[in-house]
Amino acid sequence: MRAFWLIPALLTVALIWAANDRESGLPMWFELREERRQSDIRIAGLRHEVEALQAEVDALANDPDATERAIREVLEDGLGLLTHWATSQLL
Repeated sequence: MRAFWLIPALLTVALIWAANDRESGLPMWFELREERRQSDIRIAGLRHEVEALQAEVDALANDPDATERAIREVLEDGLGLLTHWATSQLL
């Protein structure tokens, strides 16, 4: 009868030991689950960014006004950088 209880006791100890192992047990599982959650959030943000960029590409390909707007933005940004550079050279 003693041997009958010894086997479940050893299995329970082995299970607890394996579950608390830092490299392959529950702590690692929780860490990986959190990493996956953060990755899923990042992937959703990147998908949204890709959709916005695709919409911009489509607009630039099909809408002359969008192309003109984009060119103006680039020129204004470049002019702003040039003005900043010239101002810093004078000081």
